[in-house]
Amino acid sequence: MKRTLLLALVAGALVTAWTSITLVKSGERAIVRRFGRVLQESPRPGLHLALPWGIDRVQLINVAKVRVLTIGFTAKDDDPTATPPGQLLTGDHNLVNVQAEIEYRVQENQVERFALHEDRVDGLLARLGETVLVEWIASRPVDAILLEGKGTLPEALRSALQKRIDPYELGVQIERVSVPMLNPPDGVRDAFDRVAQAQTNRKTRANQAKRQADANLSDAETRTKEMERKAQVFATQHVSQALGEAEDFLKRRQQFRELTQGRDPQKVIDAIWLDQIARLFTSMRQSARLELLDQIADGFNLMQFPFASPRKP
Repeated sequence: MKRTLLLALVAGALVTAWTSITLVKSGERAIVRRFGRVLQESPRPGLHLALPWGIDRVQLINVAKVRVLTIGFTAKDDDPTATPPGQLLTGDHNLVNVQAEIEYRVQENQVERFALHEDRVDGLLARLGETVLVEWIASRPVDAILLEGKGTLPEALRSALQKRIDPYELGVQIERVSVPMLNPPDGVRDAFDRVAQAQTNRKTRANQAKRQADANLSDAETRTKEMERKAQVFATQHVSQALGEAEDFLKRRQQFRELTQGRDPQKVIDAIWLDQIARLFTSMRQSARLELLDQIADGFNLMQFPFASPRKP
């Protein structure tokens, strides 16, 4: 009898411990319901002691897990004539097949809200996501959708969907949206692929032409600057040379005036001769044409021309 009572007490203690102790793992939050009413406390990771025998019911919610929901196109072979889900009408009355994957997680500070709506979160997200997809596809032509959709649709869907679900207070945050499928129907896919390829080639050639034009423009600007620099140097040199020649001319004119005042024609002729010979020799020396005459011994000196008049006895 005592043994049976002891076994009953031990069993009762085990059942009580089993129904009152809950292990909350890392990345989880616990929601405690007492007789169906959600308590304000949200136990954090560790052991949590609750009331036993079903008085308290602890619901564990993983707030670190990223949940994935797929919406949009799903091919069905049951009825080939039926329009499959996710086959949407574009703004210019074409059809496209769209499939999106929504990644979301539970907000840590709103686990109570999620616990109240957990059984209908996926369904509501799917309906709202499909609504956003329909609106986005219907507002654009098929060319823009197929060429740019995979780049712009994910972020547009993520932000629009988050705004749609916030009023429902579901306690979830949309982390990321991807679009694994965005294609025309199989029957016309080849034609759309050819059009897309042609448009891609056109853009590629346009980009190449723009790059070549930019390179040509840059080269032209460089050559223009170089020509302007050379012209400036040329102008500076010739202005300087002209000023020097003008100054030299004024000096020689003054010398000639001084010579002519003495009324000695021979001196005037000699001065003009020497001036012209000096110019000629300077030019010949610069062009290396005076070497032989200049090195004759004893003297053959052209600087003596014109020869002095012979003296009369």
